[in-house]
Amino acid sequence: MSTTLSIYLKYSGEGSRLARRAAEVLGARGYIYSLGDYDLLVDGRPWREAGVSLTWVCLDRTDLGEYGELACAEGTALAPYEYDLFVEHRAPRRPEAAVQLGWTFFERLTALNLPMVYVSAEEWLLADFLPGRGIRNFPPATSYEEQDRAWWYEPRLHDDPMAPWPGQLAEEQPASPRSVLVFETDGLLQLVPIAAEHGQRRWLTPVAEARSDIGARDLGSLVRSVQHTTGRSGDLGGSMLAFLAGLAVRSTEDFVRGTVCLAWCSCPDGLAGGPCSLSGLQGVDLPVARVVHHVSATEPPEILGQTLLDLIEAARPPAQE
Repeated sequence: MSTTLSIYLKYSGEGSRLARRAAEVLGARGYIYSLGDYDLLVDGRPWREAGVSLTWVCLDRTDLGEYGELACAEGTALAPYEYDLFVEHRAPRRPEAAVQLGWTFFERLTALNLPMVYVSAEEWLLADFLPGRGIRNFPPATSYEEQDRAWWYEPRLHDDPMAPWPGQLAEEQPASPRSVLVFETDGLLQLVPIAAEHGQRRWLTPVAEARSDIGARDLGSLVRSVQHTTGRSGDLGGSMLAFLAGLAVRSTEDFVRGTVCLAWCSCPDGLAGGPCSLSGLQGVDLPVARVVHHVSATEPPEILGQTLLDLIEAARPPAQE
């Protein structure tokens, strides 16, 4: 049977930005948008030898993050947090390894420089983190309810739990925004950041994914977040098309046959590009788009998102009678 541990984070900005940074610090291959929440594709293989089966990692909004209400968290240690990163796992013979899994995630996520709290599968508070103060460990069996307030109370968080945190999400900004390749396969969108460094291009992970019924504003925000990816070179994992086909659970040949591609190149005042052929993507040199469109960096995200959705629709081959 699966159990779940949680790491709550205080962050009131764009969810796509938090999801990308969490995916980067956890070494995820990608992150998948779904109705405002994000599944993180974290490789579970390193944990199997320790007896832990990692089944699901999801960045979910709390009531405060989604509705702006404290709801059942009011008066508890969890009240100030807008996001819950929950880690579903199975460890039938190694419960101590499951706890270590949570500690590893928690310690890596402190690189985001946001307030957070680690809650065990048994719903005990294990530790919290506050920028400038560091990690604070709690005694065994500390409850997040009122009875243990003396342990978990932090005035900067709990005096006004609905107030945004004044600090910033820690980012390693690239020298310039990334170009982005957009792939669409049977309603699945995959957004691949492309880095141009020292005269060479390389594709990066994590890759962002969403369904094509995503709203225009959310898609535009997702693309602009992808432009700031500072993750690992994807070339270490082999072919980009084979990697994307694997995420889409297809053979590379089927993926190439059924996929529409847009190439969007970063320019000084935004993004420019249009549809391109997958035949030019065996490397990562961006092909020249057949029709060039431009979206200024000052345009709202819904304009960028709707432009992409319209171009994808126009690039699809006509349906066979």
